[in-house]
Amino acid sequence: MDHKKDVIFGRNAVKEALLSDTIFPEKLYIPEHGVDPNLAAIRRLAEKKGIPCKSADKRKLDELSKGGNHQGIILRIAERKYASYDDLMEIPNEKKEPAFFLGCFQIQDPHNLGSLIRTCDGAGVHGILIPKNKSVGLTSAVSKTASGADAYIPVARVDNLYESIIDMKSKGIKIIGTCPFEGENYRSADYAGPICLLVGAEGRGLDKRLLSVCDLKISIPLLGKIESLNASVAGALIIYEIMNFRRSQY
Repeated sequence: MDHKKDVIFGRNAVKEALLSDTIFPEKLYIPEHGVDPNLAAIRRLAEKKGIPCKSADKRKLDELSKGGNHQGIILRIAERKYASYDDLMEIPNEKKEPAFFLGCFQIQDPHNLGSLIRTCDGAGVHGILIPKNKSVGLTSAVSKTASGADAYIPVARVDNLYESIIDMKSKGIKIIGTCPFEGENYRSADYAGPICLLVGAEGRGLDKRLLSVCDLKISIPLLGKIESLNASVAGALIIYEIMNFRRSQY
């Protein structure tokens, strides 16, 4: 496993982190006075798990969250776990389902990655692959946007996304890439069998090497002046289309 020290803030994100088996809390920071019932319930959960709770004023909370919307609560975590690539490959077998993975190519906006993680949790995606270079990791901002869904969706941070995708192909997983200008309409595509959907970086999409190994390229029709959708919006549309297709098939 690869580890990352960080903080998690926001009520839903902190609560889900406390309930997770893959995130290891170290200390909870919470206001001493005027705590509302929701924050008090989270504090009781932390205390039940033996996690130290420290009173902190707004200035301290702002400092720890680096100005983020902490909602009066911050959880410091000792280590942040990423799944391994091999971990991800085992999940479909354990669930006895055709593989459903998401590959994120150089997504650097934490809000995009967080939104995609939350979507994947809702749509039954087995896991997410991100590259180590030129890509945001599991930061506090990602967790906040994901509303804690990162506690449940395994994320593997791989050295080389292209090589991982090639290995997936060798295992019979269909590689589907988003391609705004030449792809098949995402509403009419065939999503049968084990698949990995590739979503490209903000502004540039997938690179030519990844596109060259895609078994299927899909696009979302656009009628306006802007040539592409936000990565998390495009990903959500396609992920739920895949989910609906699979529910009708399996």
